[in-house]
Amino acid sequence: MQWLRAEEGKRTVTIERVRALIEKLALTTNIGTSKVAVIDSAEQLTHAAANALLKTLEEPPPGTFFVLVCERVSALPVTIRSRCQNVAIATPDVATAHCWLEEREAASVPWLALAGQAPLEAIRMHVALPPERRDRLLADICALATGRVEPVETAARWRRETEPDHVVTAMQFLVRAAVRLKFGLHVPLTEGPLAGVGTAALTAWVEGIEFRSLFSLADRLGRARADVQSATGFNEQLLLEDLAIGLTEAAPPGDAPRVASVRRGSRRAPGGGGGPTGRHRRGKHHGG
Repeated sequence: MQWLRAEEGKRTVTIERVRALIEKLALTTNIGTSKVAVIDSAEQLTHAAANALLKTLEEPPPGTFFVLVCERVSALPVTIRSRCQNVAIATPDVATAHCWLEEREAASVPWLALAGQAPLEAIRMHVALPPERRDRLLADICALATGRVEPVETAARWRRETEPDHVVTAMQFLVRAAVRLKFGLHVPLTEGPLAGVGTAALTAWVEGIEFRSLFSLADRLGRARADVQSATGFNEQLLLEDLAIGLTEAAPPGDAPRVASVRRGSRRAPGGGGGPTGRHRRGKHHGG
């Protein structure tokens, strides 16, 4: 069995790594008659890497099987998807997920509810947001959500101090908590990951924000997550500014005048589109 994933610290699976995998699969196996190649986070394949893989997918060596693992099937090129059988993996039930985490990563258990009961997502959120980083980011996000700080300046500080993935994770975490609170579901506000946010500030924001704005934020974050995980380049500063401005725009009606002031002062890229996918791609609206 061969495993292929992006190198440590990189966001893409390169053509060189795909070619190395194909060469290994061409060798004769000494044990058994079948060979399996697992490509983890297959949506991170670069365009060139996907093209290099395509021919082998069309005509694999005898007894060779490919397993492409990805969070978003739509992120795979159509030519790759059309040559694969789609198998959806369901989220485990709450009891199973809880027991699994208790045995392997007990510190991630408090994140489980806000990770949609997905244990691997709970671990990812816990690792990406250790307490000191999490509390600072969540405080910034709450301040933006209530119009108390300037979004472009906040985005610039995020660019210096943290990774875009961490910002997106923290925002998704808070939006998920807000959605649960809006629907009257239980969210632990005085313990676990939300303990450092401040119950009064979070509750006031959730009560004031409209459902439409909340789900619009969720969509925006989904597109930002796709950009961060994409194999193509994106402009980190523009992505962070877009998220910070979007959060301020979604502030409750009482903060509308401050939001309007922020919008006039924002440094949007020339010709920018209405969402992250249209404005973050490197080379489209920014030279970086």
